Amino acid sequence: MPLDVQAVYGDKAYDCRHVRNWYEKQGIACRILHKAARNRPLNDVQKGLNKLWSGTRSEVERVFGIFKRAFDLSRMPYRGKARNALKTFCLGMAFNLRRVVALLDA
Repeated sequence: MPLDVQAVYGDKAYDCRHVRNWYEKQGIACRILHKAARNRPLNDVQKGLNKLWSGTRSEVERVFGIFKRAFDLSRMPYRGKARNALKTFCLGMAFNLRRVVALLDA
């Protein structure tokens, strides 16, 4: 994990006590959505936090969706981190160029 991480956002699937404790010990804000369990519904504070954090997550997930649809990145095309990192970096640049064109046309 990079050293400058200040917060981690995640899906409800990653919600468990030991994950939250680990991030807390590392000094990283844990923004993993709270998950209700059988006979243990979410309280109003947890629901509010989930709603707040979902806005940030949706912006990031939208970019991943565009990568998957427009750039055919539903799975990594290469073996090894270096080639896939380069591919992802280039797709990020293409995504930003595409956004610039859309913003200039607006």
